[in-house]
Amino acid sequence: MLVAGDAAALLDHWSREGISYALRSGDLAGRAATRVLAAPDEEAVRAATDHYGRRIDEVLGAEMRASATLMRVFARNPALVHTALTRLPPMWRRLDAYIAGHSGVAEIMTTPLARAAAALGTALPARPAGGPPHG
Repeated sequence: MLVAGDAAALLDHWSREGISYALRSGDLAGRAATRVLAAPDEEAVRAATDHYGRRIDEVLGAEMRASATLMRVFARNPALVHTALTRLPPMWRRLDAYIAGHSGVAEIMTTPLARAAAALGTALPARPAGGPPHG
């Protein structure tokens, strides 16, 4: 069985956007289904479906993992993420590029500043939005 889009739980955890994931995974699933239908035996069917899973991870995995990391940091410390995104010009420019569709969360999260902010956000105690500052 090949699943794509929402059925495969493919979405950007940060923005909750899923249409582009559905379109990209649907294209990959269609290609895999063609290989499955042409497969001469069960081993070839398994190879085609395994290839589909690997392609999903290659095409969407890094973006989804980065987005999930950002969402976890935001859930633990929303003020830190908000401050990083609105008060640090390099992060604001990355956010602006993301909103405009010129980059993805994976690209943002590979920057040294974002990696440091994510590490800090993970190390600090969890703080709900609107809660008292750390200290």
